[in-house]
Amino acid sequence: MTTFEKIINYMSENKGIVSTADIVKLGIDKKYLSLMTRKGLIERVSRGVYVLPNTLEDEFYSISVRCKKGIFSHETALFLHDLSDRTPLAFSITLPKGYNPSSLKALGIECFFVKPEYHSLGKIRIASPQGKEIYTYDMERTICDLVRSKNRIDIQVFTDALKRYSRRKDKDLNKLMRYAKVFKVDGKIREYMEVLI
Repeated sequence: MTTFEKIINYMSENKGIVSTADIVKLGIDKKYLSLMTRKGLIERVSRGVYVLPNTLEDEFYSISVRCKKGIFSHETALFLHDLSDRTPLAFSITLPKGYNPSSLKALGIECFFVKPEYHSLGKIRIASPQGKEIYTYDMERTICDLVRSKNRIDIQVFTDALKRYSRRKDKDLNKLMRYAKVFKVDGKIREYMEVLI
């Protein structure tokens, strides 16, 4: 089996996508990605992310590969948890304070920042709409983030998300209040939940 065939087989088993990091893990020199791109065997969709021709790009996964520290949050997390009907106009991610987001902002990604010690709080693995593994915050962290960033969120999206969360059977109010205390929004969240539940 040639190196090209190995890469194409891997991509076929990986929903048509490969990252430079995947290739390195397989022990293959990353120069093969450039060679295959030049020959038209694969297409480069963003830095470090390649797809087989005619494969629909998974933007969630592409962003995850480009920004390993980014965690999908706010309106993007609402969409991933089915707490909003609205497809976000821009992807929202949260980064640890001190991270330089200039390349992400150029892509139209909305960046939020948090103290590094709170960055992983509520981080979970989830499948993107196209089935690739990505990181987002759980529902409870997402609700806390919404309340903290209320002035940056559309009021209809905000209200709808709170109503949908309050009706969910899988909600965890204890966890929600634990996170709310950490982010000092427990008073506000208690107020919203008392009205809705």
